[in-house]
Order: sequence, then structure tokens, then C-alpha cells
Amino acid sequence: MRPSGQDELEYLKSLAKRLQDRINDLEEKAKSQPPSTTPAPTTPELRMILMGPPGAGKYPHPPCR
Repeated sequence: MRPSGQDELEYLKSLAKRLQDRINDLEEKAKSQPPSTTPAPTTPELRMILMGPPGAGKYPHPPCR
């Protein structure tokens, strides 16, 4: 038997409230933690991640056999 429209609406409202409460908890937890000690990546490291090492893709690869 399918739940009534009112039951579905109440379920969705409770689900949205639980998700919002969880988001608030995670945001508070993130604010209370000390900043990470890992330094932010420098530009060359970031380039390596996003684009590959210098010269990558410059020359075509030999065909696969």
C-alpha cells in the first residue's frame, strides 16, 4: 500500500531537517578544529595535478599495435 501524500510530505520534511542538522553539525565541527598543518600546494604541484608534467602531450604517442 502506497503512503498518502501527507505521509510522504512529512517524511520529506523530516529528512530535510535531519540533513540540515547534519550539515550544521559538520560545519561546527570544521570551525572548531585547528587549521591543517599541511601547506597548500604550490603552483608547480597544482599544475602537475591538473595538467601533467611540463611537456606532457607535446609529442604524439606512437600508435598502439
